Amino acid sequence: MTNTRTQFNKLFKLLREDKELWEAWKANIAVQFQDEYARQDDGLMDSHTSNAIHGISNVAAENFLKLLTREPPKKKRVRKKKNES
Repeated sequence: MTNTRTQFNKLFKLLREDKELWEAWKANIAVQFQDEYARQDDGLMDSHTSNAIHGISNVAAENFLKLLTREPPKKKRVRKKKNES
């Protein structure tokens, strides 16, 4: 396993185990989405839309982190038949 992959796996493990770290990352990801939405919106966003975007961005950030930090599936060992080399 490469050193970079090892370091990422350590980070992902920390994120899965530390609820406060998870929430901090989730908040930062969600806020980036909210900020970009506001920049693209041209001032049309009302408070209802703002609240909806806030909720949607939190769900999206949670989903992103779950995908990012999921444990890779265990590799199945393929057993060779006796007559194969």
